Amino acid sequence: MRKNIILIILIILVLILIFQSQAISSSNQNNEEKIKFTPFYSGIGDDYLDQGKYEEAIQAFEKAIQEEQNESYVYFQLGYCKFELGLYEEAVEYFKKVIDLVPDDESAYYNLGLCYFNLKNYKESIEYLKRAIEIDKDYINCYKILGHCYYSLENYSEAIKSYRKYLKNNPDDISVLYNLSDCYVNIDNYSEAIGCYKEILKLDPENYGLYFLLGLSYYHIEEYVKSIESLNQTIRIKPDHIDAYSLISEIYLLLKRYTPAVEICEKALKVEPENIEFNLKLGWVNNMECFEPLFRRI
Repeated sequence: MRKNIILIILIILVLILIFQSQAISSSNQNNEEKIKFTPFYSGIGDDYLDQGKYEEAIQAFEKAIQEEQNESYVYFQLGYCKFELGLYEEAVEYFKKVIDLVPDDESAYYNLGLCYFNLKNYKESIEYLKRAIEIDKDYINCYKILGHCYYSLENYSEAIKSYRKYLKNNPDDISVLYNLSDCYVNIDNYSEAIGCYKEILKLDPENYGLYFLLGLSYYHIEEYVKSIESLNQTIRIKPDHIDAYSLISEIYLLLKRYTPAVEICEKALKVEPENIEFNLKLGWVNNMECFEPLFRRI
């Protein structure tokens, strides 16, 4: 009887040990599965993101967040997806969560700057972009967006500084060169604007609009010969560019060179026969040519 009791106790102890072992195994398995879920779902999210399927990517990343809530990488990817969908305010919240977890993540600060720029909150954008630069002074793209912010705020001197820093590493960025030239025009520094136009023309040599801006800038600094040369390039590329004819005629009239003024007006009228401006100029020039000999005698 006593042996039977001991045997029963031993059996119970063995069963308890087996149960505990299974419980521990099950718990470990659950933890392992939980750890595996995040890379699994974030991997799916990354695949969708690479395909430009941002909504599907968001669903996958949200599942990853449910399994591993402190995953800064997943928050960043969610912010990126929201940004690409134009949901800038929602993107802001995710990038801020990244910063909460990784306070020195310069990319998160940069993307926050981008979000606020697209929300037209330029001052807030500047603050985050400056923070990104504090962390990584070589974060060159920050200077481009900084320039855009200052440009939008009409702070042209600061925009020029930012654009110049960016262009040191990206000298062929035509959009930035255009903005930089416009900054110089807005502060009446036409000589620097001309330098920008020449750099763009190296990259885009058949840009008729650029030749017109170049001619206009030369006109403002009274370099009339160079202005006419640039404007003639505009007409060569785009023969119906009526504004180029107009400015050339203005220069010839200003210089009292009436014969070429008549010629350019006649060319313009072949493009637009009913153009009032050139008809009036022709009439005025013809009158001047009639009266000029009388003025000389007097």
